Parts: sequence; C-alpha cells; structure tokens
Amino acid sequence: MCGIQEVYYVKNGVIRKKNSIFNKLNHDFEILLTEKSEIQILNNLSKINKDTMIDIIGVINNMGSIKISMSNAGMQLKRKEIEIVDDTYSKISLMLWNSNQIDNFDGDRNYIIVLKNIKVSDNYGIKSLNLQFTTKILINPNLDEVKIKMKNTTIDIIALINDLKEPTKISASNGETYKKQEIILIDEGLKTIVLNLWNENINNFEGKKNDIITISNVKIGEFKNQKTLALTNATQIIINPDVPEANRRV
Repeated sequence: MCGIQEVYYVKNGVIRKKNSIFNKLNHDFEILLTEKSEIQILNNLSKINKDTMIDIIGVINNMGSIKISMSNAGMQLKRKEIEIVDDTYSKISLMLWNSNQIDNFDGDRNYIIVLKNIKVSDNYGIKSLNLQFTTKILINPNLDEVKIKMKNTTIDIIALINDLKEPTKISASNGETYKKQEIILIDEGLKTIVLNLWNENINNFEGKKNDIITISNVKIGEFKNQKTLALTNATQIIINPDVPEANRRV
C-alpha cells in the first residue's frame, strides 16, 4: 500500500494520458502498471531526525545561485544551496554559508560528492545539510564504492538526438564481425552521452536527428571518459513521446 509523502521507485510502468472516466485526480497523465511492473519504497532523507550527524554519497543535481539574507542581528549573510540526490533518489540541499564555504566548494552539476559527518537541519519542516568543523567533503573521489555505484547502473533518460554516426564494422577476437552505431544524445543538463546500438538494434532504431527520445532501463557505462548507454533486454525506447518533457527542446 502506498502512503502519502513516501518516495517510490516504479519500474516498467507506462506513462499515458489519464482516462478521465476512471481517474478523477488533477493530473494530465497517469502511470499504467502491468504484470511486469515493480514498485519499491525508497528511504527518504526527509525522515532523518534533526541534528543527526550522517555520512552521505550522492550526485550534485543542481547548483543554486548566491543569495543574500539578513540575520536577526542585522548581519548580511551569503547563502548557496547545492541540491544532492542520493542512491535512493532522495533529494536534499547542502547549505553553504558566506564566502569561505562558497568559494572553497569546487563541486559542479553531475559530480559525485561524499559528505562525511555532516549535520541534518530542519527549517520549518524542510530538511537540509549544514557543514560542521568536522565535516569532510570529497568531490569525484576515487573510491571503490563510487565505482560500484556508477558501473553497470540502469537509468531512465530523456534527451535530444543530436547526431547519428554511420554504422561501422568491428571484428572481434573470435573472428566474428559486429555492426555498431553511435547515437549522440544531449540530456536535459546539456551533457553529451553516447547511445551504442549493435547489429539488429541498428535497423530497429527509428529515431532521427533532433527527435526527442526517452529510454528506460538503459545501462550506463564509460569509455575513454565518455559516458555511454547500452541497451538491455528490459530497455524501452520511445521517440517523440507525448509527455510534457518532450515538448521542451533541450
């Protein structure tokens, strides 16, 4: 049973326009579940108690701009919010205060970040993270845990097809020949990522340059410092889907 303010991961669901006869909610779309669908409840960072000291590893999802506010004592304060998404897809903001913390922070969007011994704060019910004297920050650390999290992870992505390379033939060590085609995508963060198609998948691919593409359950990897995507048996591809995100050109 699903609960209010819980976070869930839904796999193999189908997004479609809602059926107004049966769905009276104030939304334009709904998720249709099938016998292959899976629903998993995720731990929510918002449930961690105030003033708890935690360690967290995540991805920097957004870098806020510097804002100026006044303290109760009339002092001017600089503040910058860094939105982090952890491996349960929970979001929480890291708060940086004043020039020292802001200027010394060298993270950027889509970077891996590790925070050790950081304090959970609560401001009117909104949880955030605040640095302490004992807090340690690592950006894109060379840790086995990070490698495990990033390697062979399956993701869902919506992107713009920027280019389609000509198929090439690759000879394997066993003497067999394979066809490969690279599809160059640009995601919503304006990052380039390569979708690799092999053999019959090349002929079955219907996308064209400047089409919007959504891909679910695609495996992410890395080759020569370039992020790559590989299809799996569970991968689903939709070209120019009828969802709001597809109407926003990247």
